[in-house]
Amino acid sequence: MRSNEYENPAESLWRLTQEDVRGFASAYVASFAAAMVFFM
Repeated sequence: MRSNEYENPAESLWRLTQEDVRGFASAYVASFAAAMVFFM
């Protein structure tokens, strides 16, 4: 049984998707808010 993930070229595995950007942005905002609460 083979996974389709490994059949794609390596560069397609590194491509950022909208979901990746949204996840990074939400983590960044959450970390920033936590830091602001900590310093206030």
